[in-house]
Amino acid sequence: MEKVYLIVILCMLYSNTEANTYTLTSGKWSEIYDDSCVDEGVEVRITGTVILDRPIMIEGTLTIEDKAMLIGLERITITENGRLCNEGVIMAERLSNKGTVQSKHAISFIDDVSNSGTIDNGDLMIAGKSIDIGKQSNITGPGSYITNDLKVEENDEAIKPNIRYAGRLTKTEDSDIADPSKWEDGDKAPTGSQTPPKL
Repeated sequence: MEKVYLIVILCMLYSNTEANTYTLTSGKWSEIYDDSCVDEGVEVRITGTVILDRPIMIEGTLTIEDKAMLIGLERITITENGRLCNEGVIMAERLSNKGTVQSKHAISFIDDVSNSGTIDNGDLMIAGKSIDIGKQSNITGPGSYITNDLKVEENDEAIKPNIRYAGRLTKTEDSDIADPSKWEDGDKAPTGSQTPPKL
């Protein structure tokens, strides 16, 4: 009798594990995956070419496998527990990362990258407009970063030779962040001749 219970429990665990992993081959995200959020405890694996036709939030894990692509003009948001693993190609509008990004191949964003989490970059990350490196950011890996403007929030350690920018370098001090009277509006950092608006 105990063996039967053990087999039933093992089958239930196996089914739950399988049920939490989804494989997307090719097509529009909205047509092949019902949700715009990859929930915590869920893994979505992309094995073909998926068109990102809606903004997505990653609370679980999104993996782009080797020779696969995620392409679109939408935003990717990664929460504190979320993970984006790239072994293929990603092209999107923008990235907001509070979790973890692990990338072995090129990854590019038309607009901006805002990072207050961890990025382990093994190749090249391009942000057409800006890269904003938050106070709690952790950037590792041998890869390079290319952008127009670089914004650093009290994190001088993040400015390394592999981050190349053509425009302005903005250092946002903690005292400015804490003083709303110096802000342009409620969700932007201070502005002025030396400090462009924070995205």
